[in-house]
Amino acid sequence: PTVTAAIRDGIGSHLLALQFSSDLSFTLAECSFGGQSCTKDDFLSVSHPQLGMCHHFMKQRFTQNMSSSQLADSQLSIKYFTDSTDSNGGTIPELDKLNRIVHRSVSNDERKIAFKAVIVPEGSYPWPSKGVDVATAQSMDIQLSFKKIKKLSTASRPCVENTEPVTYRMPSWKQAKTTSSNEENIRLHFVKAASEWWQKIAVLRAQLEKQNALRPLQAMDWRYNIPSKEDYTNKFTVQHFAKACNCLPSFLPIEVELFSNYTFCFDTNDTGTVSRLRESCYREQLSKLLQYQFEAAKKALSPCEETDYDMRLISYAWPDLSGAKSMEILKKLAHNFGLGTEYSRLRGISSIYSTYWRSLVMLESNLTESNLHDRINFENELKFLRDRLAQLTVKGLTSYGQEISEEEAYPAKNLLADIGGALGLWSGIFVLTICELLEFFYYISIGLALSLRHRRDSLRRDSVAREIETHA
Repeated sequence: PTVTAAIRDGIGSHLLALQFSSDLSFTLAECSFGGQSCTKDDFLSVSHPQLGMCHHFMKQRFTQNMSSSQLADSQLSIKYFTDSTDSNGGTIPELDKLNRIVHRSVSNDERKIAFKAVIVPEGSYPWPSKGVDVATAQSMDIQLSFKKIKKLSTASRPCVENTEPVTYRMPSWKQAKTTSSNEENIRLHFVKAASEWWQKIAVLRAQLEKQNALRPLQAMDWRYNIPSKEDYTNKFTVQHFAKACNCLPSFLPIEVELFSNYTFCFDTNDTGTVSRLRESCYREQLSKLLQYQFEAAKKALSPCEETDYDMRLISYAWPDLSGAKSMEILKKLAHNFGLGTEYSRLRGISSIYSTYWRSLVMLESNLTESNLHDRINFENELKFLRDRLAQLTVKGLTSYGQEISEEEAYPAKNLLADIGGALGLWSGIFVLTICELLEFFYYISIGLALSLRHRRDSLRRDSVAREIETHA
C-alpha cells in the first residue's frame, strides 16, 4: 500500500485521475435534462479522493428559469460509453496497473460497472456509500422521493441540534480535453528507464504536468452545509491518522483546516523524509481504519435534522442491438460522437464507427449472399459494443417531498396543564361544597331559631293562661 501511496502523493492523485480516469469528451454519448440537451460542458470534473475522477452536474443553467412544478417533472438522462481506455480514449501498456493506483483497487466484478452515480441532496458530501452502480449493457432508472426528518433529542436518543458546515479540498477542472495527438501519449519507457523510485515518480509527474498544461487546475474548497454522521466518522479517522504519523492520508476527504499543519504522507520531493518509520506508521494506521470507524460510530451523534432521498431502482437490459433494430442506435451514437480526425487510435470510440459501417454493409447486402461467418462476427461486434454502453435516468417519483417532525408524546407543558386542570376542577368542587355547607348551616340555624322562638311563644302563652286561671 505504501508504493501506491507514494505514487499518488508524489505525483498528485488529481493528475493521475485527470489522465487515467474517464473524460466526458470520450464517454458521454448523450445527455438531457428537463427536455434540454446537455453536454460535457455542463459537468465540472472533480478529483474525488475515494472515487477518482467524478463529474458534478451543473444544473443551474437549466433550473434558473424553471418553476417548481417543472423542476419536479424534470429528469436527467445520461447515455455513457465505457471502455478500458485512458482519458484520451486510447490504450497504453499496463493501464490496469495505473487504474489500480488511481482507484486503489479494481476487482473483476467492478469491471462490469460503467460508472457509479452518487445522488445526494444539495449541500451534502457525495459519500461512496450513497452511490448506485450502473452496470454495462443495462439501463438504470432511479426514482427519487425527497425526505426531511427533524428528530427530537432525548436522553435515550441524543442528536446534534446545531451542526457546523464542513469544507473539503478537492481539485477540479472546468475545461475538458477535446484534442489529442501522438505527442500526448504517456511514454512509460522513460519511467521504466529511471533507476530509483523517486526518479520514476518525478519523470511520470513531469509528463503528466506537460500533457495537461492546457487544462488549468482549480484547487477548490467545497463547502457542505449539511454534514452527516459519516463526516464525523471521517474527521475522527483522519485526526487519529494524522496525529499518529504526522501526515495526512490522501485516500480520505481532508478538511481544509488540516492542511495548515500537515501534508500528505508521501507528498515530497525529498527522499530523505520518506523513512521506514513513516512507512511502518502508514501501514499500521491502514490496519486501524476499521477500528477508528467503529469507535467513531459509537461516539458520533446524528444531526437532529436530516435530508435524504428515498430511491426506487429499476434496471433492465439496454440497448437492443439485434439485427435491424441496432441501426437507429448506432446511427445516433455515431452522430453524437462525431467522426474524429484520429479515431483509429481511439480504440473504444472507433468501435462505434466500425460497427455502424458494418451494419450498413450487412443491410445493403443480400441475405443469401451474406456469409454465415460474417453474420456471426457482426453479432459478436454488436455484443461487444452493447457491453460498453450504459444508460442512467434520474427523475422524481412524486412531485412533492415529505417532511417528518418528531415531538414528545406527553411533554412537560401537557403535564402542567393536566395538573392545573385537575387542581382547577377540584378547587371548583371544593368552593361549591363550602357554599352548599354554609347554606345548609344557614337553614339549620334559621330552623333552630324559629323552633326556639316558637317554643318561647308557647311557654309564654302557657304562663299567661295559668296566670289568668289563677286570678279567676
